[in-house]
Amino acid sequence: LGSAPPGQVVQESEGPKPAADLGSRFMEGDENLADEVRAQLKKTFAARDERFWKKVYDRHLKGEDQMSKENFRLAMQDIGIFLDEEGEREVFESVDTDGDEGLDFSEFLFAVKRPSKIEQWTSGLPLAKLVAAAFVPVIRLSELKDDPLVALSECSSQTLSVVVEGVNVALHELLWKHISELRNGYRALKSKNLEIQGPEALSKFSVGDVGTMSCGKINDFYGGLGSRVGYPSIKFREGMEREHTGMPDSHVKFKTPNY
Repeated sequence: LGSAPPGQVVQESEGPKPAADLGSRFMEGDENLADEVRAQLKKTFAARDERFWKKVYDRHLKGEDQMSKENFRLAMQDIGIFLDEEGEREVFESVDTDGDEGLDFSEFLFAVKRPSKIEQWTSGLPLAKLVAAAFVPVIRLSELKDDPLVALSECSSQTLSVVVEGVNVALHELLWKHISELRNGYRALKSKNLEIQGPEALSKFSVGDVGTMSCGKINDFYGGLGSRVGYPSIKFREGMEREHTGMPDSHVKFKTPNY
């Protein structure tokens, strides 16, 4: 994403750029980027079907009963998920619930269906509202506008093409705006760290002048609160009896204020 020199003010983006300019630096190194994007989108739509994942799983078993860590890495790359060695190990161990050093299909499915960093980022974008807004004129001009979904069901391919063209322009503006904010945020953070500590501050988890930030592993994240404080007890009767008869103040008389 690049970085700004110390003390330099990071300028805000000038606004949406033409699509050709936005992708130019990628296209210079790979003229097949558009084909790769289409292939990835096709794979993503296919991934909604569990049968797709079963084929991927079976293809990478390599004759074994369960998927090994090495084959898991190859399977992840096959579907376009690239992790470093530590990330692969953490994901594998977090879904290997029985600890047998191999993944059955259900464990593999849990791993690949977890949202990636990019999916988490895009989940905060108003994509659904954008698409819905593009269909408003279509519904308004329809004779069936009293029921929007019925009107939408009668949308022709030609009309849909017009809607998609409008969505494409608005989507580009939306994504450019948020990507610019992301870029400016990273540049400002890197610039601030350089001012405080110098180049060494650009290490992954440095925070101002307080040294290195400590954080948990991926197992801690997916373990949730239960792994920290324990899970609720389902022994209701024993719990009620302890609260009413076994606690130090169980025999202290009191009167509720609503009487």
